[in-house]
Amino acid sequence: MEKNIEHISLSQLNTLIGEAIAIHLEKSYWIVAEIVELRENYSGHCYLSLAEKEEDKVLAQSRASIWQQTYRMIKPYFESATGQAFSSGLKVRIKVTASYHNVYGLNLTVQDIDPAYTVGELTLRRQQILKMLEDDGVADMNKDLEMPLVPQRIAIISSPTAAGYEDFMQQLNKNPYGFAFKTQLFPAVMQGDGAESSVVAAMEQIFDRINDFDVLVIIRGGGAALDLSCFDNYNIAYHLTQFPIPVMVGIGHERDETVLDLVAHTALKTPTAVAAFITDLFVNVDAQVDNVLERLQVAVQHIALKEKQHIYSIAAGLPSIASRIFTEKKVQLQQITFSLANSTGKFFHDKREVLEKSQQRMALSLHDIFLNHNKKLEKAALVAELSDPKHILRQGYSITLKDGKVLRDAESLKKGDKLTTILHKGGFSSTAD
Repeated sequence: MEKNIEHISLSQLNTLIGEAIAIHLEKSYWIVAEIVELRENYSGHCYLSLAEKEEDKVLAQSRASIWQQTYRMIKPYFESATGQAFSSGLKVRIKVTASYHNVYGLNLTVQDIDPAYTVGELTLRRQQILKMLEDDGVADMNKDLEMPLVPQRIAIISSPTAAGYEDFMQQLNKNPYGFAFKTQLFPAVMQGDGAESSVVAAMEQIFDRINDFDVLVIIRGGGAALDLSCFDNYNIAYHLTQFPIPVMVGIGHERDETVLDLVAHTALKTPTAVAAFITDLFVNVDAQVDNVLERLQVAVQHIALKEKQHIYSIAAGLPSIASRIFTEKKVQLQQITFSLANSTGKFFHDKREVLEKSQQRMALSLHDIFLNHNKKLEKAALVAELSDPKHILRQGYSITLKDGKVLRDAESLKKGDKLTTILHKGGFSSTAD
C-alpha cells in the first residue's frame, strides 16, 4: 500500500463539484420530470421529489425546491391554466437552476413552469388503468357489494413490520367501546417490484377461505409517492374489483391517491382511518339497537298503560255486568225448572205406561212358561215310572246278578259262577254249568 498519498477532504471535493457545476452548466435548463412527492413548508417554500421513469423503472431522481416568492406565483398560475391542483403525480416541464451544496448535495431550484404539461405520468397511467377496468366491465363491482353491518372478521394485507399495520391494530383493538374483532394478517410486500405478485398471492389465499371473513383490508403507511406507485397497478386492481367481499383500503397519507382507492368498496386516507371507520360501523349499529330498545320500551309502556286503563274500565262496569248476567241466568234457570217439571211429569207418565204393559206381557209369558214346564214334568214322571225296574219285573221279566252286578252277556259266565235271579215277587240262586 502506497504511503503519503495526496488527498483532499470531502468538503474540498464537494467544493470542486460545486465549482464545476457553476462553470460548465448553463445558468438554467428546461427539464421534463414527474413530481412524485410535493411538500409545502410552513414558511411558504415548496419541496419536490422529481423522477424520470421508463415504464416502471426509475431512470433518475432528484430533489428540487421552489422558494416562497416564486411558489406564490407558480402555483396559482399553474392551477388557473390547467384547472387542477399542483400536486404529486403530475408530469411537468419546469425551468431549473442546478447548485451543489457541501452538506445538502445537489439541488434544483425551480424558476418557472410550463402549464402545457398538466398530467403527470402517474396520473395518466392511473387514468389508463381505470379506463381498462371500465372497458372490462369490472370497475364498480366491489363498490356494489353490501357492507356488513358489523364486519367483525377482518382479513388484512399488509407488511407485518409496517408502522401503518401497528397503528391499525392499536386503533382497532384499543377502541374505547370494547368491541372485539377477529383479525388475520396475510403478509405481503407493499412497495417495489415484488408488490404486485405478493399482494395478488395474499388475495388468492384469502379467497380460498372467503367464508371466514366479512371484509378485506389493504393498508400501508405513508411514504414517498414513488413508493406507492405499485398500487397504481392493473393486475392488483383487477383482482380487487372482483373480490367477493368488500375491500377497504388505507394507503399513504391524506394527500395520496392510487387506483386501488378509486375501485375499492371503501377508501380511506390512512390505516388508522380504516380502523376508525370499522369501529364507527359498530357504534352506529349499537346506537341503532339502543334506539330500537328505547322505542320498544316506550311502546311497551304505552301498551301497558292502555291495557291498564282498559282493565280499570272493565272493573268499573263489572258490578252492572254481573247484575245483568245474574238476572239473565235467573230467568234462564226458572225457564229450565218449569220445562224440567213438565218434562218430568210426562216422562214418568210415559214410563208408567211402559212399565204396566211390560208387567202384563211378563205375567202372560210366565203363565205360558209354567204350563210348558208342567207338561214337561208330567212327561218326565211318566218316563221315570216306565223306566223303573219294578215296572219291568211286573211285566214278567227278571234280572240276573253276578257278584252283585247285572249280568248282560252269558258268554262271560264260567262254570261254577254263582248267580242270583230277581223276580217281581221273590227270587232264587243258581250255579252256572
